[in-house]
Amino acid sequence: MANLPSGSHILSGAESQRLRSFCSSESFSASDLDQYAHLLQKGTLEAVRADFQVRAEADGLEQARNSLAAMAYGPTKITLYNYTLQLIFLDPRNRARYLNYFRFLALEAKVPVDSRDLSGTTTFMHSISTKPYLETEVADILLEAGAEINHRNRYGCVATHDIVMIMDFTPVGKKRLLTH
Repeated sequence: MANLPSGSHILSGAESQRLRSFCSSESFSASDLDQYAHLLQKGTLEAVRADFQVRAEADGLEQARNSLAAMAYGPTKITLYNYTLQLIFLDPRNRARYLNYFRFLALEAKVPVDSRDLSGTTTFMHSISTKPYLETEVADILLEAGAEINHRNRYGCVATHDIVMIMDFTPVGKKRLLTH
């Protein structure tokens, strides 16, 4: 990734493909996670609330919000919200708890929701994207919290682009869409 230009500008051609290949083949490991990630994975909503309160009292409300929004994990720098989105799919038995984290962080604590991973993709974009992360309830929460729907990632795509790209426009695909 060292050969790719840094920043948030849109890439094209070979640069875009290198970034896409990197982001789709890399993942985070346990050593990439900090104490807060472990809190989200194993803790309770009350513990997440208490942690935020401690941060706000120690550093001020805006700094507490911004420090959480700036968290990024692993080589692809997945954001706090995207990590929580992944937890929904990795641990579906605790889906309700993870959705409550989204509600608390985005709507009550007002932690900014438009943080971007290495590819420039936001959690809103991931939540309405292709499998496995299609999660419309998360998307609704993020929209209510002010998610930017027209943001372009480093591939030049907006949130709905992936959905349109994978749609099956054959007669069978259209019928399936209408019946589901």
